Amino acid sequence: MHSHGKDLSHRRLSHERTGTVSGPQDGHKGMGIDGSRAGDRCRDAAPRISICIPTYQGERFLAETIRSALAQDSDDFEVVVLDNGSTDGTAQILAGIDDPRLTVHRNEETVDLPTNWRRVIEVSRGRYVKLLCADDLIHHSAVRLQSAVLEQFPGVSLVASRRALIDEDGRVLARRMGLRGVAGAQDGRHVARRTVLSGGINPVGEPVGVMFRRADYDAIGGWDGSLLHPMDLDLWIRLLAVGTFFGQLEELAAFRVSTTALSSQHSPLQYREYKALLHRICANPLWRIPATDRMICAVVRKLTYEAWPLRQRLMRPGEPWLV
Repeated sequence: MHSHGKDLSHRRLSHERTGTVSGPQDGHKGMGIDGSRAGDRCRDAAPRISICIPTYQGERFLAETIRSALAQDSDDFEVVVLDNGSTDGTAQILAGIDDPRLTVHRNEETVDLPTNWRRVIEVSRGRYVKLLCADDLIHHSAVRLQSAVLEQFPGVSLVASRRALIDEDGRVLARRMGLRGVAGAQDGRHVARRTVLSGGINPVGEPVGVMFRRADYDAIGGWDGSLLHPMDLDLWIRLLAVGTFFGQLEELAAFRVSTTALSSQHSPLQYREYKALLHRICANPLWRIPATDRMICAVVRKLTYEAWPLRQRLMRPGEPWLV
């Protein structure tokens, strides 16, 4: 999964996050949301697209993330930021951005990460939704190209692009990552099988590269935080029970990873949660996962878990990622 700034404990087997998060794992139940500032647009005129940014202690990268969201070449979107009770400079950064497309909310009390992610979507209004962690970046054409897929193909419930991996300075560590075996139009069973055969590596990718329909999200009950690390992959698989997938070959997103403290983030809890999600997928009769796939998964899962930190250590930063 990912979070906003990237909490060391909120990562998937394929990638680890670092830094700040949109909420602690064991946060307190919130008392409500304060709509501290909203754009001047008419609240009745809902935009077509919502870019939702949950943040907690995200001052380091938040302004850059919001700039990439506001730079979209679409003319029908909103950017919604939900500050999860940050005590750093987040409030000051948000107060300094004057754009009618930006709406800012703040939790009265800090909540856990899944609750914050659910809330930021609840207070948004678009028909199509992209959740953007507060240190990631999106290409200026991302929401236009992804919403076009959802408009053109009503049966698609989830669209995802390839993404770059960038370091804390915005330099590229790897390009055109993701969507191995799932590019183009795919049914849900194919994506579910690829997930199993990869040992739990997320074939779709992090939220920064993804867009989905609000109606489908609401129909399946939204984010389920019972398994925190694979929370995004869990949502993708459940969305594919109500529609199909489309993988875009364009690199429309940049996912920020740390080049330090990588192995320490690869926790036993993370491994157990991915294993539990894989068991859920295999047990779902909708996906019809063959017994041979399950056996392959048991072997690949362990190898993948052990190999990813090594791969990260071998990455070397290159040029800055330009949006």
